[in-house]
Amino acid sequence: MKRLITLGLGLLLVVSLLGIAQAADNDSVYVYVTVTGVLAVDILETELDFTSVSANSTSVLTSSATVRNTSSGITEDYKIKGSNSSPSNWTIASHATGPSEDQFVLYAAFHNVEPGDVDATWADDDLEATNQDCDGSDIFTIDGTQTGVDVPANNPGDYSPSGSDRGMWFRIKTPTSLTVGSGIAQTITVTITAY
Repeated sequence: MKRLITLGLGLLLVVSLLGIAQAADNDSVYVYVTVTGVLAVDILETELDFTSVSANSTSVLTSSATVRNTSSGITEDYKIKGSNSSPSNWTIASHATGPSEDQFVLYAAFHNVEPGDVDATWADDDLEATNQDCDGSDIFTIDGTQTGVDVPANNPGDYSPSGSDRGMWFRIKTPTSLTVGSGIAQTITVTITAY
């Protein structure tokens, strides 16, 4: 029994010495942080006006809307949608289906200067009543120099790819004919959502 106790104490002494030999004078801890932000987009102009445009014609606005990433440091992508007109409720149509009677096509595209009024220039930029995602090469961009993709924050006033601002231009193809709303100003709401 004494031998067993002596053997046990000896093992305990060896384990204690090994523990001391493996102790260190420093150690580390993992610290985790999750940075969150709030997505935000601002269209600086509250309204733009095509003025008076004939039925069955096209027009490009002569000024753009400034779309700014006003988030708290988040690089954003945009999705865009249009609406039917008010008060006459003309229907927004795609490039493939419109314009026609009481239906119009509204185009929107990011670009640094006023684009021409040419169908091929605006081929993939027609708005619909549901959100469509911007892409970096075709959808809602004239030539890819300005897009609604990877728009950085914290650089207002800069329209370059590294800036927070984008110039959004609009083009309309008016209804081919009207049964309602002739001579009445129509309001079309364009909504840009950051994601």
